[in-house]
Amino acid sequence: MDAGRSSDLQAEPEHWIIIACLVSGRRRGCSCVASQFVTKQVQIGLLGYFFEQLTADIGCGTLCPFKSRTAGIGPQFGYLFPAGDLQGYLNLKAYCDYETKNHAHGYTVWLTLAFSPKAPSDPSRPSMVTKTPPRD
Repeated sequence: MDAGRSSDLQAEPEHWIIIACLVSGRRRGCSCVASQFVTKQVQIGLLGYFFEQLTADIGCGTLCPFKSRTAGIGPQFGYLFPAGDLQGYLNLKAYCDYETKNHAHGYTVWLTLAFSPKAPSDPSRPSMVTKTPPRD
């Protein structure tokens, strides 16, 4: 149980408000992505996930025991672009849920926009530090 204290500005006596809480059951899940840059700038891929609740929720009243399960699959598209002194990356991912039980069902879409320093442009300089010199 969570408890919160409340009082108003009229100098009335303080009182306690008791709020019932919900404890989610144990769950497991995994997600995976297979993607490839098809050019130096364009990335495409396929992604999916699986989620299953192993034990029921506690504190959900008449809904308990409540266990959910879902899986989803969808495409991924990424694009690298110049942005002044930085490198930009735009990524779009989408999932379509299927095999859904006691869980929200539908489509999920993410759009990510990120900026980072540009990669070194000198090809003679190695892009990572190694203990031995690179072989020719």
